[in-house]
Amino acid sequence: MSDDAVSTFWNDVGAHKEMLCAKCPDLDVFEVAHRRLLVCAPTLDLGAPGLDQENLTQEHILMNRIRAQLERAETEDEQWALAFVDIWYCSNFSADVWRQIVRRDHRDVRYAIQAALFVMRVSGSAGFEELAALIAETDSTEEARSYLQTLTDSPERELWMAKVLGT
Repeated sequence: MSDDAVSTFWNDVGAHKEMLCAKCPDLDVFEVAHRRLLVCAPTLDLGAPGLDQENLTQEHILMNRIRAQLERAETEDEQWALAFVDIWYCSNFSADVWRQIVRRDHRDVRYAIQAALFVMRVSGSAGFEELAALIAETDSTEEARSYLQTLTDSPERELWMAKVLGT
């Protein structure tokens, strides 16, 4: 892959991150996860075999290659990079992606909540049960409650507090 193609890809990823930020300006998970993806960028082999399919755009092919390389993420930056890829695809909320991040720092449960909020806002898939299980498993209930109380949209806040924390 040429240097120009790689540069264009990373510029497109940055533009996509900006679009996500504009779509949900109250969520900062996009910026945080994107920053960590860029830390990993020099170690990622964009020419590595991935889940290439003829009907995918070049951007999707490259994101699939990145995801394949990060699936066994060990470092914190790699785990955050995988979270960005998950958000980029607007995948249904996956606790698997967030588990190690939240275990490392319970305050980061706010970003897992934001990822779930984003998915619900965009696709309608809430992921309440999986998020609630993640919060319980990582013993981050107080951090989750503290973050959820900052949501300015009262109906959204009340729904998430009830569904995720049972309050």
